[in-house]
Amino acid sequence: MDRFILGIKKSQSQRFDETGSRVAVTTIETAPNYLLDIKLSAKNGYSAIYSRIPI
Repeated sequence: MDRFILGIKKSQSQRFDETGSRVAVTTIETAPNYLLDIKLSAKNGYSAIYSRIPI
């Protein structure tokens, strides 16, 4: 299964590492997510992930 971060892209920038090389940086705002269900194409005919963000 793939791993991912669910969030909103806030900004894109650059930083420099200790050798002076430029490194691209993306800031992502995340919130707690609860995985409710996984639908698989072999069983359900489609693939989907159902999640919920607590409010």
